[in-house]
Amino acid sequence: MDERQCSAEDQAKSKQHWAAQSDTAVSILMSWVVGSVVAEALGYPYGAQLLVQVVGTPFMVWMVISLSMDGGTSRFASLCRWTPSVFLGKISMALYLIHGIVLRYFCVLIQAVAPELLPPEITNTPFFRSGLIPFWGIFVIVPLSLIFGTAIERFVERPCRGLLQAPKPQQHEQPLTDKLPVGNDEERVKQKRI
Repeated sequence: MDERQCSAEDQAKSKQHWAAQSDTAVSILMSWVVGSVVAEALGYPYGAQLLVQVVGTPFMVWMVISLSMDGGTSRFASLCRWTPSVFLGKISMALYLIHGIVLRYFCVLIQAVAPELLPPEITNTPFFRSGLIPFWGIFVIVPLSLIFGTAIERFVERPCRGLLQAPKPQQHEQPLTDKLPVGNDEERVKQKRI
């Protein structure tokens, strides 16, 4: 058997191994996050957010390492290449920055305009600070956040990224290495005499 064929088979096996590792890591991490959120929603007072951060961090590291080693062959990698996932990745920073603002303004607006739409357990809390919303608020906040996040990425982030990139060298200019003399000192001296 050729050495190259052996190497290609070994690489394929390695990618399959890492693909299985990344899918396992993502499954465990997502199960842990969902379980912690459900436990907190059911009222188990154990600080689910802290546990997600402390216990979930090794799973996140495991996931990142295995995704970088699988060559894009895992199910999660193919999910990340899906067009809606790419779109969400592109607007993720703007979405992260704007969603809190949209949430706060929605809370203040609902409290000022139509407080009767809010359940009593929400109206008895410091509404603005807690950010509690009625269940139907997610159908308003998510689309608004996506719209504003897309607009910020398109009209602020993308132009700023273009301004911050280094200018590309023009085609007609010679590279700097072509302008430097070639050869040793003796050859340069001979060229000057001629």
